[in-house]
Amino acid sequence: MLNFFKELFADNKSKQQNAEEENNSLQIASCALLLELANADDEFSDEEKTRVVELMKTNFNLTDEEVNKLLELSQKQIEKSVSAYEFTEIINKHLNEDEKYQIIKNLWQLAYVDG
Repeated sequence: MLNFFKELFADNKSKQQNAEEENNSLQIASCALLLELANADDEFSDEEKTRVVELMKTNFNLTDEEVNKLLELSQKQIEKSVSAYEFTEIINKHLNEDEKYQIIKNLWQLAYVDG
């Protein structure tokens, strides 16, 4: 009986960790796509950075400190990646249509910042 409860709590903790890891992956993937778009013209303006920060704070309910860390992590992932497919695959796998639509809206909002 004691083993049953140990396994139950271990499973619960594992599920919680998996959900947290999935959320982190989604945040990094979303931020990376925004950064890739912002850098598409080889110029990452202050306005673009401000908009990326606003979008990440709003969509993922993050603090300034969390967004800054996320920007660093996302940039590192971009440098290691071969293509944007790595990020779109995560988004495609874990988000529903409405959530994907929101990502696309965010990308267009960022694109309009640059004129």
